[in-house]
Amino acid sequence: MIRGMSGFGQARAENDKLKVLVQVRTLNHRYLDCTVYMPETLRSLESDIKAIVKKKIKRGKVTVFVDIIHKVSSQPHLNPQAVSVYMRLAKKLHKEFGVAEHISFAQIVGLPSVLESRSDTALDNAATKHPIFASLAQAVEKTVLMRGQEGGAIYTDLAKRLKIIKAKIDYIEQKLPKVFALLGKKMTQDELNSFMRGCDISEEIVRLKFHLNNCLRTASAKGSEPKGKELDFILQELQREANTLGAKVPDKHVSAAVVKIKSQLEKLREQIQNVE
Repeated sequence: MIRGMSGFGQARAENDKLKVLVQVRTLNHRYLDCTVYMPETLRSLESDIKAIVKKKIKRGKVTVFVDIIHKVSSQPHLNPQAVSVYMRLAKKLHKEFGVAEHISFAQIVGLPSVLESRSDTALDNAATKHPIFASLAQAVEKTVLMRGQEGGAIYTDLAKRLKIIKAKIDYIEQKLPKVFALLGKKMTQDELNSFMRGCDISEEIVRLKFHLNNCLRTASAKGSEPKGKELDFILQELQREANTLGAKVPDKHVSAAVVKIKSQLEKLREQIQNVE
């Protein structure tokens, strides 16, 4: 069954050291494009996070948010490199401009980057990875479920519109002999035969019916493989055959039916852009 590309899922996990909140949001996109927002200290996990997403989601704009709350208190640490830079600047100011060189402890620790806050828990250890990946997996599953629900709604709409198109094709098939019979009263037999050869749409009708059945079969097929691009191609073929059919038969009733077929196909192609 087809799946949509709009979805949302979130999950929480925690251990004795931290709490994790992961949110996954997806929108329609031509390809898979995954962006991860997380604390910079976790950036080493980005490729693993994208790999987990890729296993379940094959197409769409995916945004992952990872939020971490540490239960352990963070301890301030002195940044000696920053202190050295400030001390050199103080000496330069004293030498070149006569500014007093003496700097108090309070002034030093108040300068940017002198004191850094570091958790005493390593962010790349197994205890940290497990709650992140566990909550990510749950959030992705919820997102996939929502995309599946959207796909079900799209399938219902697709089946309804394909049924309308099939009815119009049947109407054209039934209408054409009546068109020829009416024209036969106004033309010679040779003229009518020539006209009928130019208006032969049997091949277009066969291909239209084939593509209709193929479209419905593809959309309802089991499996999680993306079907959006294949369905878009099938709809393009349907549109091409409808254009050819409309150009061959110069009858207002047939033309009106073709216009309605093309209208339904345009709406379907718009809808299929939301299918994975």
